[in-house]
This record gives sequence, structure tokens and C-alpha cells, in this order.
Amino acid sequence: MSAPPPKDAKLDTPEELLAVAQHMLGGSGRFRTVESRVVQDASLGADCITFDAILEERDNPRAPGLVLQVISRQNHLCRHPYARSPALVLWGASERYVQGTVSPPSLVDALKAEWEPSVRSVQFLHPR
Repeated sequence: MSAPPPKDAKLDTPEELLAVAQHMLGGSGRFRTVESRVVQDASLGADCITFDAILEERDNPRAPGLVLQVISRQNHLCRHPYARSPALVLWGASERYVQGTVSPPSLVDALKAEWEPSVRSVQFLHPR
């Protein structure tokens, strides 16, 4: 994700959560969305969206003068169903590298069998 959610964002429905995610993927001064796929996902018992994205990052203070490519796979953005106030939870797999230095398949795609079980294992629990 490249931009924070708007402070006045509504998170009451899956459609509002989807709108927030699309805003966050829309970019900021440092990031530009090259490609994204965002879908609603209720499989975790919460209002969630699942997304894949490829972003360009410029002006990273740790990589001056370079353009980085960020690849995100099976990222989830959910409104925590049991939080007392609206809370977003974001998790997934991603990698970042200097644009043009890696050819397909990316490391995140090649190692999918390693990270996918942990991404799929997240559960929302009731507070005690």
C-alpha cells in the first residue's frame, strides 16, 4: 500500500473498505500503482479485501536515485470484527527490488509455497 487511509474514511461496509483500499493503492508522491487486482473477501469472517499489486517507488531515502519495484501478493486488508473502535489489519507477502534487475518469476512468486500457509493462517479471535 502506498498511501495511508483517509482520516475520515468510513469502514462500515465491504464496499467502503474496498474504496479505502483503492485509495491506498492509488499512490502518493513516492509510489505509483502499475497494476492491481482488488476483490472483496469475506472468507475470514470479517469485512476484507484481498489484493495483488505492483508499485513503482521513487525517492526512497535508502535508495537515492533508484526506481524500486514493489510486488505484493495475496495481501489482505480487513476491518477487525471485534475491535472496540475501527481498526484495519494488513498482512501479506511482498518484495522490493531495483526496477529492471529481476526477471520473472519474482522471488515472492517462486517461494509462494513457503509464505502462503502463514498468510492463510490468520484468524480473528474474540477478546477474552
